[in-house]
Amino acid sequence: MAAKCTPCVGKDLKDLLATLQDPEIDKILAKVPDCPDPREIQMCIIKRRANRSAYNVFISNCLRGHQIKSFGEAPEAMRKCAKQWKDQQGKL
Repeated sequence: MAAKCTPCVGKDLKDLLATLQDPEIDKILAKVPDCPDPREIQMCIIKRRANRSAYNVFISNCLRGHQIKSFGEAPEAMRKCAKQWKDQQGKL
């Protein structure tokens, strides 16, 4: 499991930003913890997954229902699920 990221700003950098005398920046900096290194900035990037399409959801649920026991069974199960999807789409 990846380490959890905690954003922080070093004390020297906070002091420098405070010289801007901007109340909004001061509010934000008050909420951000200090980094161990006074000149460090730690930012965290959050990767977001794209929304799953109706096809992705259908295939995922269909494959769960096939109780695949070995890797060799997966292609045939996938073909059956794809056919079910096409058949379902033709009825709409």
